[in-house]
Amino acid sequence: MHAAAYRVLAARAESQGAWVELASLIESRAGHSDDSTERAALYYQLGRVHELERGDVEAAGRAYDAALEADRDHPGALDASAALALRQGDLPRADALYARIAPERSTLSGDAL
Repeated sequence: MHAAAYRVLAARAESQGAWVELASLIESRAGHSDDSTERAALYYQLGRVHELERGDVEAAGRAYDAALEADRDHPGALDASAALALRQGDLPRADALYARIAPERSTLSGDAL
């Protein structure tokens, strides 16, 4: 899908609260991107849509993992994935993910890291 068309369709889906449609658009765009930085950003965005708008933490976790597969140090995906692991009680995973985040980029306080 052409980048301009994607932006228009994604903006429309978001403004209408069409979260399933938006998730599908993001996933399609990410799946066709050859740029790992763009792919990581898109999968992170997909995770946020699943987690915050759809309440689907399993799908969010898969999207954050895909973001980290594209860019193992993506700060947003690291932080979101670690926070999700913490909320799910997976302390070893949360700890390992938080350890990879530079303190100034985390949502946790410096002493919590």
